[in-house]
Amino acid sequence: MKRILNRWSISRIVRLVIGVSIIILAIQMKMLMIGILGSMVLIQAIINSTCCDNGACDVKERK
Repeated sequence: MKRILNRWSISRIVRLVIGVSIIILAIQMKMLMIGILGSMVLIQAIINSTCCDNGACDVKERK
């Protein structure tokens, strides 16, 4: 629960707004796949995770 309520940054708020906007557009256009995409973006905003949250996008330092 702390992860959901704490640390709301600008990028997290932007993801939330974009996710909600995509879902609204998908409902208006009756497009399920777009709605699923919007849901994924919305969930990422709510739980504060990204595609690179697990360190997969980290660049290794040269020795």
